Amino acid sequence: MVFAAAGACGGTTAAPAPVCTAGVTQSCLCVGGGTGVQSCKDDGSGFAACDCGAGDTGASDTPVDSDVDASLSDTGGSALPDTEVADSTGDTAADVAMDSGPADAPGDAGSGSTYSEAFTKGVTSTSQCTSWDTWRKSLSETKVYTMITVKGPADPSGKSCTDMGVSGPKADSLCQALRTGVSVSHSCGGDTWQVNLYCGTGTAVGLIVNSPPCGCGTGYAVRPCIGSDNWGGINGATCAAESQTMTVTCE
Repeated sequence: MVFAAAGACGGTTAAPAPVCTAGVTQSCLCVGGGTGVQSCKDDGSGFAACDCGAGDTGASDTPVDSDVDASLSDTGGSALPDTEVADSTGDTAADVAMDSGPADAPGDAGSGSTYSEAFTKGVTSTSQCTSWDTWRKSLSETKVYTMITVKGPADPSGKSCTDMGVSGPKADSLCQALRTGVSVSHSCGGDTWQVNLYCGTGTAVGLIVNSPPCGCGTGYAVRPCIGSDNWGGINGATCAAESQTMTVTCE
């Protein structure tokens, strides 16, 4: 996770590291198609909601070029967004500071937690958004997740992250970021994994692997709360994708 409440990591709580540089802008997808602009907040805590009055009115499946998106290759490049600096393990400075949660409580090992929903081409993912928010908020705060997997019909085995970070499993950092709704980025197993916010309306939370977080491209993207039919896709187009079932598991 990028940052947590005071005392969540034990000891003295460090000031949260900036997620982005104040004043930096990036393109974003708007409800109903087209693109807008979102700016980094003055305190660097994240990007503001998408301003759809500032973008063009082109089709929503047109690739979105921005400083952030340009650093991620549509073909699976592992570069991090230029608003974050990675250390030798692929963690950002903020990840290193708050990467791990508390150790598993006795009997908390349990089985994995899975989100799996069918998405229909050309249809806004309304019910899928509701179940996505319910699922991610139900993830355990005390369990240490050691693997996260995203898969679908075009890749039944899917992409999995099992690498260790400086302060704990990178999968736990990603799953806990999904639970609390904060931005985080990791290089894991040669892939770039991101939990991304503000793609669409409000504080929509998405899970992205090797794909522009708020743009159109190819890769793996699960963003049910975008508010349009650009809900993502697995191992293929992430805008106006073919109908498919997308599955995410934290275990």
